[in-house]
Amino acid sequence: MNISPNRVTGLATGMDTDNMIKQMMKPYVMRVDRQKQQRDMSVWQQDLMRGITKNVRDLYNKYLDVMSKDNILSSKNLSSSTTIVDKSSIADITSFTGAKPGTYGLKVNKLATSAKITSGQLDEGLDTKLNLASDTTLTFKVGNKVREVIIKKDSNLGDLVSQVNSQLKELGVKASYSSFTKQLTIENSKTGTNSLLEVDGLNSIISSKGKVFGDLTSSTNYGEIDLLQLIDDNMSLKALKDKTLNIEGKEVKIEETDNLSDLLNKINAEAKEPVKIENGKIVVGKDVKLDLREALNGETSLKNIAGKNLTIGSSTITIDSSDTITSLSEKIKNITGKDVINNSGKLSFGTGTESNIIFDGGGFVKSSYGEIRGENSSYSVIIPNTTTPITMESETNNFVVDNINFNFNGIGETSFTVKNDTSKTVDKIKGFVEEYNKIIGDVSKKISEKKNYKYLPLTEEQKKEMKEDDVKKWESKGKEGLLRNESVLRDMLLELREAIIKPVEGSNLNLRAIGIDTSSNMEKSGQLVIDEEKLTKALENDGQEVMKLLSAGGKEVESQGIFTRFKEVFRKNAINYDGPLLKKAGYEGTLSEIKNTLTENILKKDKLIKEMENNLVERENKLYLKFARLEKAMNAANAQQGWLMQQFGGGR
Repeated sequence: MNISPNRVTGLATGMDTDNMIKQMMKPYVMRVDRQKQQRDMSVWQQDLMRGITKNVRDLYNKYLDVMSKDNILSSKNLSSSTTIVDKSSIADITSFTGAKPGTYGLKVNKLATSAKITSGQLDEGLDTKLNLASDTTLTFKVGNKVREVIIKKDSNLGDLVSQVNSQLKELGVKASYSSFTKQLTIENSKTGTNSLLEVDGLNSIISSKGKVFGDLTSSTNYGEIDLLQLIDDNMSLKALKDKTLNIEGKEVKIEETDNLSDLLNKINAEAKEPVKIENGKIVVGKDVKLDLREALNGETSLKNIAGKNLTIGSSTITIDSSDTITSLSEKIKNITGKDVINNSGKLSFGTGTESNIIFDGGGFVKSSYGEIRGENSSYSVIIPNTTTPITMESETNNFVVDNINFNFNGIGETSFTVKNDTSKTVDKIKGFVEEYNKIIGDVSKKISEKKNYKYLPLTEEQKKEMKEDDVKKWESKGKEGLLRNESVLRDMLLELREAIIKPVEGSNLNLRAIGIDTSSNMEKSGQLVIDEEKLTKALENDGQEVMKLLSAGGKEVESQGIFTRFKEVFRKNAINYDGPLLKKAGYEGTLSEIKNTLTENILKKDKLIKEMENNLVERENKLYLKFARLEKAMNAANAQQGWLMQQFGGGR
């Protein structure tokens, strides 16, 4: 604080200047104190929010993090039986309640593989230059989805990997290069004989040593018929009934009985520009108003292409005037054994073999793809008290049979022993629920407790007049109700409540059925209570279903288990960098520590308080200066009065 050099006042006049100025400054000091109190309340709010965030993160890290030994979603921790494996290099095995106890023999003959193609050795690795004559298009087909990847003429192998991974992520296709083998692999993430990867154009990927992937010997043919030729003036628009078109700001509605001619007449009545049909689309001026392929549904007649022949391998279909899109699709399926896709008036189908496809009508496109398939795993199991191996196959290397989860790691023989024990699982669930209830109880209390406005943050002067313990008690009271009806916390509780209520798809159980229920005590609203006896019986009688109810994964919330949903709610609110709790109050050690709403408010208050304190100093200095001038004037007046008195006294 800058002190004015004119502050030494009151010596001659006897005035208590300091006290007078202090009283005059009091209203302005109180304004600063109010701002400090508001700032301190924001600090208290932040401390309370961060305390809740810490508790949520602690719970998450202990019970819901995949790396935690106590992860409640782990099959090992939720399993109510224990398994001892002789050679984990062959398989990791977890047993659930219901698995037959005893010692099993296991022989893994073959691991499940994905549909993949591997290049020859590439000594220059990802820097290998591709000798492309021009930009090359690779076409990938997985299931009913087709994607094109364009490889530029001057690309290297790294560019190809980047393009494949960025364009085909949705299809589950990825490319990877191994520095050990110096080979590039493109594969479908799915394993087993039903894992199919079909690709066209790989034979064109060439380096200085020739074809990077060699020749794909197996292929599959596909056909696509664009039914554009079915569009004529008499075509029914029943499939588009009630659809409206905006023509010159007016709505033109398609009625159930309209044909194309009727619709064109309606449009012509409103349009100021020419109406045309281009490539199956109604165009007014330059604006496309309707793609007529949308009107081609299963009931659409094929009389416009009656007499045309579609040949698939050795079978020929002659289209009859009574045929519809649906009847033609059924005829194709009878030959290929595969569904036909009607995508906006384009019929797409595959032969599933190398059979040729010929269509003597218009709008026909034929595609041929190199075909790569995965393989199933093959294994043999000797169950307890038997000697004869049972040989089986699986599309994956991780699967469940008879309440035993097999996860194959390699080929070879091993043994494993199953022992049933539900007590550990019950204890783990109890431990998680206890921590969960603490958080729910704390949050529920804070958003419902009333604010006592008597206990505002203390000023520095007030703190000096109180004992340290009394200050702590005062501040504890002052923090009550600061988070009342806090929307971030209220929304989190609502999400957790919905996670409990919503049924789990694929499970025939609910929490109440396994002995877990929400408390009927209003003071413990939202908290869970456990009937240990009922939970134990559920684990013993239906352990695998209990696991599904609690820990099932899945992208959609409907298919997620209850505890998995809890994990997603906590992650969304307190773990993710943009979680609502972090955005509101931040958390120490993260990027949100400084960048959050409350910190921004506190910094703004600090800036305002500093400005107000500077103004206080200026105002106080001005008052001292005024009093100094007053003193000077009063001293001068006193001196003059003394002189006058001397003069009058000297004249007697």
